[in-house]
Amino acid sequence: MNIETITIVLHMNYKLLVLLFCTLCLVSSCLDDTEDTMEETPKVEDAAILFIRNAVKEVNAIRASGTTCGTTPYTPVAALIWNEQLAAAALRHAKDMQTNNFFNHKGSDNSQVDKRVTDTGYNWSAVGENIAKGYNSLSSVMAGWKGSATHCQNLMSAEYTEFGIANVGDIWVQVLAKKR
Repeated sequence: MNIETITIVLHMNYKLLVLLFCTLCLVSSCLDDTEDTMEETPKVEDAAILFIRNAVKEVNAIRASGTTCGTTPYTPVAALIWNEQLAAAALRHAKDMQTNNFFNHKGSDNSQVDKRVTDTGYNWSAVGENIAKGYNSLSSVMAGWKGSATHCQNLMSAEYTEFGIANVGDIWVQVLAKKR
């Protein structure tokens, strides 16, 4: 190979390397944009975690501050812990009411909250339930329950240690309980 041939080959390899480098940068840039876009798009799991965090925060803010339920004053009580079994019992009842177009503590199968909670495998010593219809957010349903004497009493009961909330459409169910 003479010097001219070597120069041409090196020049071609240089162009090829530049082209390869630019292609890699472009691909990398596209991947970075995709990752950013994916991070900006909320995932279902993220929405569920956010819902749980907000529910725990709102319930425990009411319990921590104390309130008056009807005419009965309540002093602050211990925070409640989220429980997936109680949330499952709440979801079962919310779906039942939505699907079968009714609104009642008694399910379409005549079940009450104690049976629905027991069916999840939760071994309870105390159990209660709040239901609501027509609310479009967690904050609004919590304000509604706080403003209703009997629902507020459930929220403020020191007897309960755990809870779960579910909503289907504009139907909300909160189950509160204490393990045996």
